[in-house]
Amino acid sequence: GLALADSPLSPVTDPQDETYRLVVELTARNAKYTTLANRAVTTAEVTKLSPYKERNVRKHLSHLLSHGLLKKKGARQGWLCNHTE
Repeated sequence: GLALADSPLSPVTDPQDETYRLVVELTARNAKYTTLANRAVTTAEVTKLSPYKERNVRKHLSHLLSHGLLKKKGARQGWLCNHTE
């Protein structure tokens, strides 16, 4: 069969899920003027709405990236939901 990952992925935790939901909300916020969920958001923008410190938010975002739920828009341009294409 086809292997989906080289090793089992760790589950997404509740704090990581909360961070993911914030990214989804923020990327869709300007949908009137840009394509829905196509506006990259920065770690700082997510942290402003999150109960977690920026360091933890960065860890959450990196974990979500490794799971394929998010993608990076350039090295420092922010995060996008991976379901947008």
